[in-house]
Amino acid sequence: MNQARRLTWRFALLPALAMAVLTSVMLAVEHQLLDADLSQRSLVRMQQRADVLGLQLQAALRDAVNQVRLQARSPLVQPNVPPARVRAELDKLIAESPKFVWIGLIAPDGRVLAGSKGWLEGQSIAARPVFRQGLRGMVGDIHEAVALAPLLGHPAELIDIGEPVLDDDGKVVAVITAHLGLHWVGNVLTASLGEPQVAREAGLTGLVITSPSQRSVLKGVPVPDDLPASIPSARAWQAADGTTHFIAQSPLRGEAGEAALLDWRVVVMQRQDAALAIVDRLSNSMIRVGVLAALLLAAAGVWMSRRMLKPWGPVFEAVLAHERLGDHAGVANRVQTLVAQRADPSPVARLMGWLARDAGNLRRAIDHLPLGIALVDRDYRVEYLNPAFTRLLGWTTEGIRGNVAGECLFGAAERDALLRLYQQLDDPPGEFAARLDALTASGERVAVQWHLVPMLNAQGERVGALSIVHDIRAERSARVRADALADRLRALAEAAVDTLLATLDIDGRVLEWNRGAAQLSGTPAAAALGRRLDEVLPCGHCAADSLREAQIHGIADVSVEMDLPERGRRRFAGTIYALGLAPGSARFGVILRDVTEEYAARQALADGAARLSAVIGNASDAIVSVNAQGRITLFNPSAERIFGYPAAQMLGAPLDVLLPPVAQPSHGPALDAFAHSGVSQRAMGAGRVNGVHADGRLLTLEASISQAVTNGQTVLTAILRDVTDRVNQQALLERTRDELAQLNRRLLEQEKQTSRKLAQSLHDELGQTLAALRLHWEAYGNAAEAQKTRMNERIAHLVVLANRQVRSVLSELRPPLLDELGLAAALDNEIRQHAPAEGDARVRLEASSAAQLQRWLPDVEYAVFMVAREALLNALRHASAREITLYLEGDEHRLTLAVCDDGIGIAPDARISRPGHLGLVGMRERAHAIGAELHIGDATGRGTMVTLTWEAADEPHLPG
Repeated sequence: MNQARRLTWRFALLPALAMAVLTSVMLAVEHQLLDADLSQRSLVRMQQRADVLGLQLQAALRDAVNQVRLQARSPLVQPNVPPARVRAELDKLIAESPKFVWIGLIAPDGRVLAGSKGWLEGQSIAARPVFRQGLRGMVGDIHEAVALAPLLGHPAELIDIGEPVLDDDGKVVAVITAHLGLHWVGNVLTASLGEPQVAREAGLTGLVITSPSQRSVLKGVPVPDDLPASIPSARAWQAADGTTHFIAQSPLRGEAGEAALLDWRVVVMQRQDAALAIVDRLSNSMIRVGVLAALLLAAAGVWMSRRMLKPWGPVFEAVLAHERLGDHAGVANRVQTLVAQRADPSPVARLMGWLARDAGNLRRAIDHLPLGIALVDRDYRVEYLNPAFTRLLGWTTEGIRGNVAGECLFGAAERDALLRLYQQLDDPPGEFAARLDALTASGERVAVQWHLVPMLNAQGERVGALSIVHDIRAERSARVRADALADRLRALAEAAVDTLLATLDIDGRVLEWNRGAAQLSGTPAAAALGRRLDEVLPCGHCAADSLREAQIHGIADVSVEMDLPERGRRRFAGTIYALGLAPGSARFGVILRDVTEEYAARQALADGAARLSAVIGNASDAIVSVNAQGRITLFNPSAERIFGYPAAQMLGAPLDVLLPPVAQPSHGPALDAFAHSGVSQRAMGAGRVNGVHADGRLLTLEASISQAVTNGQTVLTAILRDVTDRVNQQALLERTRDELAQLNRRLLEQEKQTSRKLAQSLHDELGQTLAALRLHWEAYGNAAEAQKTRMNERIAHLVVLANRQVRSVLSELRPPLLDELGLAAALDNEIRQHAPAEGDARVRLEASSAAQLQRWLPDVEYAVFMVAREALLNALRHASAREITLYLEGDEHRLTLAVCDDGIGIAPDARISRPGHLGLVGMRERAHAIGAELHIGDATGRGTMVTLTWEAADEPHLPG
């Protein structure tokens, strides 16, 4: 036996040794090839990472510079804008772009006009480089924060950005200065290299280094002392601590040749051991796989050697036994006997020997099979029963071995059938099965399927049979239940008089036709059976086409719809489904039901939806629906027009977007209160609400709201009418009424003052002059001749004085030159009377030659003169004008007056009216009184232009 054991181990060690040699060779080749390839790939990746980081940092800086430039061009960040408004814009930019630490608007003298968070306002930064260089535009490198350090509360390093603010003439009127922190640089590194923990595990390190100072941009990230100052291309580098790294660098660079904004360089490093870690893991895995494979091969060798030497085990034992006894003749006889037994065994020995080849594995497999297995010899005597057979019928191998299977396992009725089955095993050899009732050990009957498999030797002779027993009791019960269910379904199909149920063969011929099919189609079952469906059912070609589709493509379920004109235009819908797809026996079922009313209802619903969609789409009022969460679900075209938002942007957005900030906190509770109030709707005009246009304008809306429940969800719908213009017109009308009332009171007051002044002038001046004239006239009659000459002069002087006083009073009521010489002369005289001092505004009149000689209606000339006087006084008193020009032209049918100045102008809302300023109202009312049009607008370049246009046809009723 020692010889056999030695042979066994030799067989086992040969494949194990071969696997060990193969593993060693593969490890050597793997290290040689993969190390070089992975090193080259790591260098390429390092260079790519450095290039990408350089692009990302340049892009981040360029984005910050562009944001500062946009602020420099914004009309809201200008020196003439209130500082609070500028500060709000700067704070908004910092909130949107956290990389900024501070942004300020600096006056040309270096004084901070407005700063984010109010920092440094009023202070001067004229000496700072960001201001001096910012006058031309600049991006500065890292520096220590000086003025901002106390405000930040800690030392900080910043980057400067400066951009000039230019006026329309290109002149620098201010400077936008911004300071960037450095935290965003770390964010860019993290986004490119991964989270710090992940980067450390991968051996990755990123540095951003300034030039030429060679210092790290990020605090806490030191630059190695021995780091090369220049790295033209990615390469391996050994640090001072002996660690080898793959290293690459890239400067900041933009796309398409854009110059770097800062003189920085990006360095990316990765430890060599981390980059090649996968090679070590692969080597360890290969070693483990090699050892495991060697052990498995050794075990397989032991098993194979034992299998190969097992038939010769008795020979080895006999030889060794007789050798120990010294009986060499006995050795020869024993070996001869054993060889003879193997050459010509008995039938039982042949059967057991056939099984013994793989007896161990076969026995274990049979014992664990869930099916009952019985082994019988060629005389049908039981030799073995597996545990599943014992559980099924209760028989054991010990209790039944040697008995004929047919006599103990089956009753008399089944024995003949089993005998015929046994006889068929030899003619011709094959496998056979029969359904029988087997007897248990207790005498009960069990329905089984008995399956016989012949067992043959090497010469093809049957040496026994393998019996496989299936328990078919559940199958038989299921078949009984299925038959009962089929009977019930058939009864239900016949009872379904409103549904067409049919069964078709693979060619589409009717096999079954229920009573409902006969009633709906008008074809009785006797006439339908055996005919094609499209022949039996009017317009059934649709179903036939669907059937062919199912046949060609193997579709198990096809939907079909059809109209039956012969049945009163009834509409049917249903399904053609496969009942069986076995070759040659495929059948299809047809289920059709009358869906005329359902189709009509769906069509009516679709029509209603279309009409509703048309009404909503063409409504002139905004229609907005929201769900219970306050999200917009409907936004019609009028809502787009009124609010200025596209529907695609608003769907799903909160309703607060359309509300002013002051109304947003109370809107949600109010909406929720209405949703739970039980009121289904609130009519238009019940109240006005405010909305916000996309451009920020405040809208005044009349709203009606309703609620409905759709799919279990409460939907609130508001119909909004834009009455902003109407409200503004109403406010304007009320304001105009107030102004007219004030103007009327002013005119009455002026009339009283004029009457009082006239009375005072007549009494104090003209009255005194006339009294003196009367006294001189009375004295003239009694005077001597010598005195009469002197009294004549006195009387003549008093008459001239009285005439001058009368003209003076009349000039207060109406310009005398207007009646005597006309409008052009009166305007020229008015300009001379109001001529300003030397060095102030220059006033001139430009009248056409026709206008200088033309006379118009007195009322027209008077109204135009008063408008010109009011416009001239306004320009002199309020406009800070340097030059004022009056233009006059026209003929007998028309008249145009224009008063232009180059002053500060007038606000658009004040052109309509200004509370407490009745001059503009008086001008407009005088123009309307003669049927003229008055326009107040901007002059060319700057200033104000007041234009009055009159045509004779406008007011034919004016007195001539």
